[in-house]
Amino acid sequence: MSQLLFILIYGFVILLYSFSSQSKHLISSLIILESLMVISIIYLFFSLGSVNSIGLLLLILTFAAAEAALALSLLISILRVMKNDNMLNLSY
Repeated sequence: MSQLLFILIYGFVILLYSFSSQSKHLISSLIILESLMVISIIYLFFSLGSVNSIGLLLLILTFAAAEAALALSLLISILRVMKNDNMLNLSY
């Protein structure tokens, strides 16, 4: 169990580093953010693990789904206006 938690924390740190260093495309950033949410949910599932924390896990899963829907709609809006998803073109 502790090896799995170590792997999850290590993956979280690697994804956080790649999110901070990656700055080319918006879709890559959104995929990394979704991966961070999935790792956070898995980590909470294994660390809390009791029946009483199911409500908290469902709440976080709801926030992850809402964040994914919002990110997808934002990406579609940006693609319609700018015709590309380069992060460098987003600043005015």
